[in-house]
Amino acid sequence: MALFTKLRDLNWAALGAEFVLVFFGVTIALWFENVNDARREYDKETRVLRELADALTADVRDIGGNLREDSLTLMSIDVVLGHMDQSLPYSDTLAGHFAQAAGLTIFIDNSAPYEHLKVAGPDVIQNDSLRLAIVDYYERLVKGALEWETWVALPVWQEHMNPHMLRQFRYRQRKEPAEPINYSALRQNVEYHNVLRHTSFALEFKDLLYQRLASRAEALNEQIREELATRR
Repeated sequence: MALFTKLRDLNWAALGAEFVLVFFGVTIALWFENVNDARREYDKETRVLRELADALTADVRDIGGNLREDSLTLMSIDVVLGHMDQSLPYSDTLAGHFAQAAGLTIFIDNSAPYEHLKVAGPDVIQNDSLRLAIVDYYERLVKGALEWETWVALPVWQEHMNPHMLRQFRYRQRKEPAEPINYSALRQNVEYHNVLRHTSFALEFKDLLYQRLASRAEALNEQIREELATRR
């Protein structure tokens, strides 16, 4: 009976108002927390996209420079082979072509932002098609190009071209003229001719590979920048 009397005397209106205030206070706090979490994820995604865009810009610049350098190397190989195949006498201008024919370009790996994305989780990128395009570019195209350099381009240069440059030329470092020690013997050196032809073939294939890589990098960069433009 005493308990019933106490319950009857309680100010239920005040208790109800207090409950409502507490409920709405907790709800609003949770709402603000969710908004802040969403904003942090949004800012993280924006930061990752900007880093990727900068990396892709660097890729396009690096690939473009390599393609221009490779075209000079292909031209020099053609000049050297044409000169020797026709048994033409040595000319001082050949020294520059011999050096350029031994040129080697390496793709600079700018994938650090993608590695950061992998650590954070690819789902940081909310746009499904963009996320898939980023993963495809780095996992298939960039890795494929780097593996090709590691297993084809570098071994050809290290095991074949470089030994010839060291044995048969007065040659200290790249871009300096390479004067043959014995041009007559070099002109008849079948192995050196084959190395030049193999290098030419490898460069032509490499150029096709890297033109495709540059095209995809430009397209992906544009896609990312379009996404970033919606965030301003």
